[in-house]
Amino acid sequence: MNTLITPQSLGNRAVTPPPIASPNPHPTNPTPNRPASASNHLGQTIPATENENAYDFVCGDMKGKYVTVSAEDFLKMLPEHEDLPDSPEPPDMSGLEPTHHDKFIRYMRPFVNQGWELVNTSSSTDREFIPVLGVSGVKPDLVLYSFVGATTTAMRSAESFGELKTKDEPFRDENDKVVEVDTQSSRLARGQITIYSTVILSSQQRTRVFSFYVREHLARLLCHSRAGFLVTPLFNYVTTTYLREFFWRYTHASYAERGHDDTMQKLLKEDDYSAAARAKLDITASKPLFKVKVGGKVFYVSEPFLFRHNQPIGRGTRCFEAYNHEQKCLVLLKDTWRHIRYRREGEVYAELHKCEVPNILQVIAEGDVTGNLQRTKMSTGKKDDGEMVHYRIVLAKVGRPLNEFTSTYELVKGVSDAFEAHYAAWSKAEMLHRDISFGNILLGPIGDGPKGYLIDWEFAKKKTDPDNTRERTGTYEFMSRRLLEDIGSAQSIRHEPEDDIESFVYVLIWTVLSHAKSELPDEKCLDKLRAFDRVQNTPDATAAARKAIIIGGVEDLKISSNQLQDVLRKLFRGLSNRLIPRATVLDNILDVLQYQVKTDESTTERKMKPKEMTEEIMTTANTMADERIERMATHEFMSQVLLDALKDEKGIWKNQKDAAVSRDHGSGNKRKGVTMVADGQKRLKSSSAR
Repeated sequence: MNTLITPQSLGNRAVTPPPIASPNPHPTNPTPNRPASASNHLGQTIPATENENAYDFVCGDMKGKYVTVSAEDFLKMLPEHEDLPDSPEPPDMSGLEPTHHDKFIRYMRPFVNQGWELVNTSSSTDREFIPVLGVSGVKPDLVLYSFVGATTTAMRSAESFGELKTKDEPFRDENDKVVEVDTQSSRLARGQITIYSTVILSSQQRTRVFSFYVREHLARLLCHSRAGFLVTPLFNYVTTTYLREFFWRYTHASYAERGHDDTMQKLLKEDDYSAAARAKLDITASKPLFKVKVGGKVFYVSEPFLFRHNQPIGRGTRCFEAYNHEQKCLVLLKDTWRHIRYRREGEVYAELHKCEVPNILQVIAEGDVTGNLQRTKMSTGKKDDGEMVHYRIVLAKVGRPLNEFTSTYELVKGVSDAFEAHYAAWSKAEMLHRDISFGNILLGPIGDGPKGYLIDWEFAKKKTDPDNTRERTGTYEFMSRRLLEDIGSAQSIRHEPEDDIESFVYVLIWTVLSHAKSELPDEKCLDKLRAFDRVQNTPDATAAARKAIIIGGVEDLKISSNQLQDVLRKLFRGLSNRLIPRATVLDNILDVLQYQVKTDESTTERKMKPKEMTEEIMTTANTMADERIERMATHEFMSQVLLDALKDEKGIWKNQKDAAVSRDHGSGNKRKGVTMVADGQKRLKSSSAR
């Protein structure tokens, strides 16, 4: 459904596109064949690159998330500013002349405020940014900076950017509505703009990103938020003032009005607590320090250590080490955009603690963020349909990502503790997590002993909550086969405990493949890791590739730790029975039972003849098949496997020196064609050492 969003529907200048229909959208269109090169930029031919895989992929992910807004309404998002300068002589922008960039800059210079600069960055590649879908570098044609003197692309300080194209429009206008064009070259152009905007959104403290698109004397304006894009129809920027007004208004607007999050206040000079904060956070004076208020309490943060805000739309979650000056200690601050149809995460934690669920963190402060553009709302006529609000929660302990385990024993202990939290939440509070992933399991600080915590409960649902099968939650890389196969179906299935249980296994497999010592060559390891790669795989391909790992057996992973290998062997056997047809499970059981023929004297090992297949044997086989299939549908089996392994009565496993390793997955963000889940992690030193 095309939704018309107006400023009037959202209040003062708060025009935002509709948010995603589900928290973790996935592509529904197959990737078209790509030619060897694409000519789209002014005056240059761009060879097909791995970046184009991301450009094309993101178009499927973003389908339906580009919403039309008129140029008049778009400009209402920015404050008016008087005395718009007169227009100079328009430039000649026809053909493939490579000097068009500088011609456009000269034409727009009168409309850029003093102290600002529009820079030709078409030959400058920025590689210093938050990883976004595996892209190796970004090179916008033009970048707008709020200072002068810049000559290169620096997305961490870019205010806005623009792309100059010659043809192959990313959109088409039909009856004043912007329509996504599905040709290969148009998808690449649209995906490129989306990725560039996402890099700015991810690398800065932002609520939105403005950008522009130019083709000869035609232009579009775009506004990107965590909900999607607003896009104007094409207009002639010579015969209209829209583009000139955009630059004039934007470069005179306040920090918050330009789409910066002013509730995360960057300290420009030291205050009473900043020195202590830097010491605890272990950062130098050259690193940024922000002061942020949550629930009436003030905290200090620098850069996130765990981020999942490198997607174009969605929650944009990032986690920070935060200094609590009242308690003089480090805590965990989570910054996200929550869907208001769910409980606040703080409320979920309160209920879980009331039910004495173990291995979850204490809440110090939480609350919605107030201020300019801290909400998005979809105007569909349905109450609260699709509304998102900026939200922060502070938890009492800073943990470590799973890929920082000091031993494989600690890895399994961390996963086991998180699993026990999940088990207790379901059995005691009837609360289902619904987003088991690598990033949602934390290890405790070094010095506390092996310990794990299950975090990120914002999508949790009570067993008694109304079923909304239109939504789909979970992190794609770790979704159960059932949920993957259901993506895009008209009648979605309900998320069940068995889906989360299966996700725990995939989290363990991914972490082991990526970071546990093994004899598996890096290239073969990468082949297996591609089973989790959402950029390269369709949901069906992901499900099939992960099934192949499970059915292939733990021996194929060549893990160095015998104890870890034994844990995975039992889990593989348990899960494999859910991934193959029931008839195959039954045949496997009968193959065993048919050799156990009891005579009057003894049991002999010979294959039973068909006529000897008694009803009793068939009943036994069917019962055994049902039991094997259901093992991984409830918590008991996996819980026992993990707890039994961790008993380690002789202490052999605990004392093994098999900490996480860094595999040779290639350099930069590409990892040789695999978009790594841990691209959302930064190394975090233990707070216990400070």
